[in-house]
Amino acid sequence: MWTSPYEPLPAAPPLVLDLVADAERDGAGPALIDAATGARLTRRTLAGRVARGAASLRARGFGPGDVLALWAPNSPDWAVAALGAMAAGGAVTGLGVVATDA
Repeated sequence: MWTSPYEPLPAAPPLVLDLVADAERDGAGPALIDAATGARLTRRTLAGRVARGAASLRARGFGPGDVLALWAPNSPDWAVAALGAMAAGGAVTGLGVVATDA
């Protein structure tokens, strides 16, 4: 049997949404950095956008049991949309930008 030399992971690691919601602890710190453009979102900005996205999706009837398919290039906006859908109680699947209906 092989044993890792590293400390074991916590039994219940923090969820991404919990980390976003905890933005008040270090809200000015960076949450997302777009490698292509250098655009940055602070934790506080990300938390606000995720909350607004979740509220907008819920207002349109999106919630638990629903799946949001995101067809967009990787960017901070993609992460905001995905986290907003998760915060609204739904699930997310990504579609590659080269995907077509053919």
